[in-house]
Amino acid sequence: MYYQKIKNKEMLYFTPSSSSLGFSFASKQTIEDVINFSSEIGFGIVVLGKKVKIPINPINYYLKMIKYWKKADIVLATYPYICRPTKDNFLRIWESNLIEKLNGNKFSILYIADLPIEQSISSRKVVDHKAYEIEERIFKSFYSLLVFNENMKKEIQNNYGIDDERFVEFEILDYGVDFVPLPIKQIKRSYKIIYAGALAKNRCSWIKDLPHSDNFVYEFFGKNGEWINGLNRKDIGYKGFLPPDKLSKYASTDCHFGIIVYDPAFIEYLKYVSTSKFSAYMVAGLPILYSSKYSYLSHLVNEYKVGLPISSFDEIPKIIDNLTEQEYNKIRNNCLKLGEKIRQGYFFKKAVSTDLGSERRDNMKFYLGEKV
Repeated sequence: MYYQKIKNKEMLYFTPSSSSLGFSFASKQTIEDVINFSSEIGFGIVVLGKKVKIPINPINYYLKMIKYWKKADIVLATYPYICRPTKDNFLRIWESNLIEKLNGNKFSILYIADLPIEQSISSRKVVDHKAYEIEERIFKSFYSLLVFNENMKKEIQNNYGIDDERFVEFEILDYGVDFVPLPIKQIKRSYKIIYAGALAKNRCSWIKDLPHSDNFVYEFFGKNGEWINGLNRKDIGYKGFLPPDKLSKYASTDCHFGIIVYDPAFIEYLKYVSTSKFSAYMVAGLPILYSSKYSYLSHLVNEYKVGLPISSFDEIPKIIDNLTEQEYNKIRNNCLKLGEKIRQGYFFKKAVSTDLGSERRDNMKFYLGEKV
């Protein structure tokens, strides 16, 4: 399915180091995944170095960017890691201008893993007008924009007026782990419901509202969740942090469902993206419990039959109690099939493969008005 390396073309993927300051664990996972998946389909990898918050990135970061970007015939980068417009840093304007000049008449692809302006608005943060100017400059400087879905495409078009033919949809965020779940799983009562992610108390106060049941327990994995043990509930446990491979192995072997919960303020934002949490549960073969208010997540679950919607936490006991072992295994098998694609980088590779097809490269020549 995937393309062969284009003859006599230097294809390079540019990225900051995943150990840069300020990146979440999910962002670090995505950066490492795209490095691996890009390499597997013929891209050379240019790790520019560590981005820093204050005051500027090391000069070698930009010298390396200039040196190798100029050499590349085909450029690939991930947004917003290559230039985040919402950071309060005067250098972001200079950086976006630099990328615009370097792209020039190259075939350049931007893999959009997040919309930081919309995410900031959902988090009730103030976004200045410069952020929009920078994002517009970045988006318009790349020929191709890889986006999750139609909603993300329309949001970008509403903001910046970019033509339809510049977009390719990739649908789901891939998530690379080495562990492969076993095809058969023994079902034991009680069930375990797992949540993995950031566990700061101000963002996860919903945990205390989870219903009791004799048929299942909840386990939480992530940073800053020590406060959960203070709830003094035997059916709720905080298990600390596990790296992705170990978490996937444990979840696949010992757990039965993954639950996805977000602040209600993020409901609007969630129509643009799937999440790394969704992908992590899929590679572990875990059916998900999720709010039916998450529109894009609902679309994915309906398409792939990988979870059960809930209107409120109070529905969880009834849904699980009424689920037969046969029904559970059917959903889990769907998760395993989708999870294998996600683990292999299928959705990223398919989008890049589509993007580098000869027809789109011919369109790019027309767009630039010259041969490339």
